Amino acid sequence: MSEAPGYARSSLFRDDQNPALAREAAKRGRVFADREFVRRWIAPGSGLRGWESYAQSNDMLRHILDGVLIARAAVEVSDNGTTDWPVTRRRAGLVEAVFLPSLAMESRVFENPGEQAGHVIAVSPLVCELSANIAWALPLAYEYAGVGRVRENQELVEALDECVLSYLRSTLHRDPTLTKSVIPHGVPCSSPYSDTVRQVWRSNVRFTLCHELSHIEMDHFGGLGRSRVPNFLSHLPDEIRREAEADCAAFTWNMNAAIWEVNSHRRGRLGGLTAGDTGEDGQGDEGRDGHVDEAEAGDGNLGAQGPTPTPRAPADPFTGAAVKAILRATEASDCFYVTMEILTELARHLGDEAKARRLSQVTERKQLVRKYVYRLRTEELSETYGVHVWDLKDFTKWTVQDDFVAHIAEKVIPRV
Repeated sequence: MSEAPGYARSSLFRDDQNPALAREAAKRGRVFADREFVRRWIAPGSGLRGWESYAQSNDMLRHILDGVLIARAAVEVSDNGTTDWPVTRRRAGLVEAVFLPSLAMESRVFENPGEQAGHVIAVSPLVCELSANIAWALPLAYEYAGVGRVRENQELVEALDECVLSYLRSTLHRDPTLTKSVIPHGVPCSSPYSDTVRQVWRSNVRFTLCHELSHIEMDHFGGLGRSRVPNFLSHLPDEIRREAEADCAAFTWNMNAAIWEVNSHRRGRLGGLTAGDTGEDGQGDEGRDGHVDEAEAGDGNLGAQGPTPTPRAPADPFTGAAVKAILRATEASDCFYVTMEILTELARHLGDEAKARRLSQVTERKQLVRKYVYRLRTEELSETYGVHVWDLKDFTKWTVQDDFVAHIAEKVIPRV
């Protein structure tokens, strides 16, 4: 196949996509490509290689972007009773997304690329893939209850270690074929794991995509910085504040997009999305969008935990599926930071202090975002859905994640 595979076509905004901007996005991907890396690129579960695999991955990324934009419009309907569809359609023609065909550890945004108005979001596949693998395996490898870890699945613990090690080695040898995924890609649609695999994968990609999209929507590039997140970030230096704002907004966008997919799947309103492509499963009540506005989550004090209510079972199938979407979005943001901390530790191990300092600036936002997620889930989301969506096990998960990073730094990275 040619090294100029065209561009990823929108499935939900066919008449609104700007082909010139889409071609510019594809061009950016080729310009920043690591040719040897692309030659070996394999799309998860597809068996495709090289530029064909890369093109298929970008098709999927545009598909996810479409879903985020549609979900954003659905939130506006819920808020205002109506939405400005021309604005939504214009947004769809002013942003494109591609994977960076390399081992880049950071995503980036190109503003007004070439002669085109708009933005191109270039997403790091390394971060998305490693985050998704950790999000899939960590809760299964380390089983916990109450306030302490009580049992480990040793076989999966070792498999996750080997998975992380393989991704770190692939960064050194520029060879994606070295990676060993613990996510069971390619499972048949009839498998009970099939939908969960899709959910985990999409959620982790969507969080990274939404972080960069949030920078665009908040006009961080234009310098205005239209904040829609809690005031507890206002005291921070501008650069850190904007990145933390983007992370908090990305969590909420990711969650709302997954909840919208739940509701739309039931109503049959996904347009170009087929039932098999939806990010979450479940059914819901007519007229329930169940979205959350990120501005409504206030300050949180993680030290003042107080008594934790006993979780109640969801009252209806939609609520149950929405709660799963909330948990999936939490895992995605959590595992993004786990991944970035691991990459920071790798840079330190290799003596690349400049890269370690740069990556550590990302990990410094972890506690801020945890504070935001905690407040959102314990207050507004519990009220919205009438069920408790936080308990002591969620604090334990954070401890397990921190311990896992320390374990990787001590036991796995030295083997790289």
